[in-house]
Amino acid sequence: MLVITLDKISESDLPLVGSKAWNLSRLINSGFPVPAGFCINTEAFLEAAGVAFKAHQKLLDSLDSDWMDHTEELDELRLEIETAPFPERLEREVMAALELLGADSYAVRSSATAEDLSGASFAGQYDTFLKVRKNELIDKIRSCWASLFSERAVSYRVMKKISHLRVAMAVIVQKMVDAKASGVLFTIDPVSGKEQIVIEGSWGSGCAVVSGSIDPDRIVLTKTGGEVIEYHASGAGTKFPAGLAESSLKPALCLDDIQVRKLFEIATKIEIKLGSAQDLEWATTECEVFLLQSRPVTAVSAYDPLEDRQIWTNANTGEVLPDVVTPLTWSLVQDFIQKLFGMILRNIGCSVDTSKIIGLVAGRVYFNINTMASIINSIPGLTRLNLEEVFGGQQERFHQEGLLKLNPADMPAVRFSPIKALLRLPGFLFWMLSQTEKKSVSLLHRINNKFQDLQKLNWPEATDVFLIDFLRNFNSIPYHDTDGIGAALLGMTCFNQLREFCRRFLGDNGVLFNRLLSASGGIQSAESGLALLRLSRIVKKHPELEKELKLVKISETGRIASLSGGAEFLLRFEDFMAKHGHHSRGEIDLHNPRWYEEPEFILDLILSYPQEKNGGFYRKAAREKKKTLIECLEKLRNPVLRQIFRILLHKAGFGLRFRENIKSELVRGVAYTRVAALELGKRLTERKVFTAQDDVFFLFLTELEALVNGTSHLDIAELIRQRRLEYEGNNKLSPPAVVVGRFNPAKMQLGKVPTGRVLKGLVIRPGIVTGKARVILKSDLKERVLPGEILVAPFTDPGWAPYFLNAAGIVMDLGGMLSHGCIVAREYGIPTVVNVGPATRIIKTGQMIRLDADHGIVEILD
Repeated sequence: MLVITLDKISESDLPLVGSKAWNLSRLINSGFPVPAGFCINTEAFLEAAGVAFKAHQKLLDSLDSDWMDHTEELDELRLEIETAPFPERLEREVMAALELLGADSYAVRSSATAEDLSGASFAGQYDTFLKVRKNELIDKIRSCWASLFSERAVSYRVMKKISHLRVAMAVIVQKMVDAKASGVLFTIDPVSGKEQIVIEGSWGSGCAVVSGSIDPDRIVLTKTGGEVIEYHASGAGTKFPAGLAESSLKPALCLDDIQVRKLFEIATKIEIKLGSAQDLEWATTECEVFLLQSRPVTAVSAYDPLEDRQIWTNANTGEVLPDVVTPLTWSLVQDFIQKLFGMILRNIGCSVDTSKIIGLVAGRVYFNINTMASIINSIPGLTRLNLEEVFGGQQERFHQEGLLKLNPADMPAVRFSPIKALLRLPGFLFWMLSQTEKKSVSLLHRINNKFQDLQKLNWPEATDVFLIDFLRNFNSIPYHDTDGIGAALLGMTCFNQLREFCRRFLGDNGVLFNRLLSASGGIQSAESGLALLRLSRIVKKHPELEKELKLVKISETGRIASLSGGAEFLLRFEDFMAKHGHHSRGEIDLHNPRWYEEPEFILDLILSYPQEKNGGFYRKAAREKKKTLIECLEKLRNPVLRQIFRILLHKAGFGLRFRENIKSELVRGVAYTRVAALELGKRLTERKVFTAQDDVFFLFLTELEALVNGTSHLDIAELIRQRRLEYEGNNKLSPPAVVVGRFNPAKMQLGKVPTGRVLKGLVIRPGIVTGKARVILKSDLKERVLPGEILVAPFTDPGWAPYFLNAAGIVMDLGGMLSHGCIVAREYGIPTVVNVGPATRIIKTGQMIRLDADHGIVEILD
């Protein structure tokens, strides 16, 4: 069907009908007064105007700031569209729809696919025709199509950097309203930016108001209550403040009090329904008010308060802390991040308010782009760093859509002192370069010894003061000296230098680089998956053991040990938990149970691996790495370059390994911190202060400390109840990757889900595979990846490693070169493409997809 009535348009039709028609449909189906009508979709436009469109494709592809040199060609294109044959089946559908409307005349309006976007409204750029008779309708539809390439529309797309080849035109046909008065209404003042309702109108059809050719009646009302702030009568030449005798104004206004009130009520409801400030067109008859269209307000001159101009991103944090964080976790993480960034920035001569670096959006941790951009812009040499590629995120796409516009006035002051940098930088660089492998390994041994002492600790006998101090010292567990930070920074630096070296001297597009860093060995988070495979092999060798493990709990060690292979399995299982049991989904949040707390979950994973899954993928990656290394050395004839290459490769590999292992130790520290918190929670529950042990996670550290010290004056039960409600409410929300201003769930817009069958992303590990998709949104679910399937996930961290083992390939919404889950995927040698958001919203489990990880392409085949 090329024609669809407005009330039948669904969300899936949006790409075919454009935002204007889609918004009208939403209004109709929400009970708002919209004239009946239908929409001729974009397929009809392409069918009728396709020949002309394709004939001028080269022109449209090249149109840019020089478009004015091609006005004659644009005239020719519009003429070809206006004179193109009207498809017979389209004419039949249009005439059938007209019969159902049964009007004397019609309004014919455009609804382009690039119209009324959040960053570009296209208001007034396309043609609208009123009082169109039946015999004129087809010509006016053609004229609407042709207006897609009017000079004003082309100019606007050039300004907004929107491709002329990515737009198409749908056409709306509605019953013509015999308007007594018409005009526009804004639910935010587009001039001052104030939160108030602005109504402008005039007698008749209102075209003059929209075009701005007359001085309209103007009424301004408060957003809450609808109190009149200002009247301005057309022709009076004076603004009349509220409170002036109404009798002197009524004769001059095109709206009476009842109609003003009706428009106010409609407008406030629509803003809530559509989730953003709206620009409405309206018309009144003798007894009714009609809405003709609604679009987002995209141009407000005045700035909102500073907080409304902050931009937040979940790049990297969306993987490290993917879920709503509990108050206790937030208080610890916030302090840790501030101290970490403060230490690093001081050493390079930089000073900034680190309290602004991270914040909460719907209870989730987000980085503040304003602050990060200010830091990067102030430090020479960092402006070229592609943070999206390194750490992941969707910022580039938001830049392309014009949503991220940073004004210097909105960015915090960063004081960069070249003198301090010159004085401190040599020492900082020497300190970083002095982080030898020996020192780094020694640091890991020291941390490991510290944890072995904690393992022997009798937590129930520890004092309350000891437990509080343990929580307060959360930051110092993995970094009781700064060697760990220096070694990690050195590894990241060499990682980027190696990538640039491969690009410059080996002509690499990422394939060689990623193969060289696979199968390095010694990465603890990757070793966890391989250890699970080894456990699986023991089980598969002993059918009776496998059968029994499916029936009993892992705690029934007596029954398991009595079977062939049982004792070995239990020994290896215990070793696995000792080395890797501290991992979990969202490992940094204290609220999340560790693997060692849920052994049945791990056992279920072990039993899910097939017999043939024996780690061959890892050995294949190791062979590929060796072969690639030989090829690279053969290409590098210069012995100096060859030596530099060897050094960079070695240091990058070691740096990544150390960074992952020190992070694993941080997570082990988090696990012990959770033990301390739960012990406190248990005691406070026994003292009737808490109603449940995990109430401890819903207090900030300072509140918990005051409670333990007996200095708290809070109503703890009510406070925890409110925070649990907030926590549960935030868990139901899905904030976007980038949030501009204060997050408002009522106004949340996820954006359109792309309808294309080819998605692009960032290559983490090359390779080309085809298989069925397995979409998994959380790594603590019972859903499993079957052998040969391609895992599609929102993100991954080391807690996802067990899910990788059966996967033929991996696709992620988020992720970057140095993302923790991506390092594991690269280590395993599994073809992986990340930053493909929103892949999990487009791809469905069971669909056949082709993953071309050589070029970063994911193709849906069915």
